[in-house]
Amino acid sequence: GWEGCLSIPDMRGIVPRWTAVRLEARDREGQPIDLKAADFFARVIQHESDHLNGIVYVDRMRDLRTLTHLAE
Repeated sequence: GWEGCLSIPDMRGIVPRWTAVRLEARDREGQPIDLKAADFFARVIQHESDHLNGIVYVDRMRDLRTLTHLAE
């Protein structure tokens, strides 16, 4: 699906993502969180998790020819 990001202003591209994810984490008090997400929420979790690992969406694009300016 299409993704964009303020890290690369005014651009978007097609990025392959899982349609569902499961996230295991801990909250601020250290309590475990087990979260299942699908569709757009799953895409957002993957996108933001990539940022934590120094990855931006263009690094995940299979075909850079899909990178387009939002005005197009």
